[in-house]
Amino acid sequence: MIFFTKPKILDESRGSLEMSEKELAKIKKQFGTNLKKIRESKNLSLLEADYSSDMNESNISKYENGKREPRLSTIIKLAKVLKVHPKELLNFDVDYLKEK
Repeated sequence: MIFFTKPKILDESRGSLEMSEKELAKIKKQFGTNLKKIRESKNLSLLEADYSSDMNESNISKYENGKREPRLSTIIKLAKVLKVHPKELLNFDVDYLKEK
């Protein structure tokens, strides 16, 4: 299974492949923002998304608020419910992740 907790990226400035907690938090936040925008653009309430995906409404809210890390299987399930490609949920600018 793939989780957001163990990503590896090349960051020469730190001399390592590890992603910082700040970068991880940004990814979770951006995923949640994408999920919510797409869900709302499809006029789906949390309850409707919950019913369609067999997921708990509370968990979907936690994903949208960056409080919970989705598994790859969850991302795929949400993408199917929203009728989008999973990459749309994971679409964000790499520059956004750079620490400031």
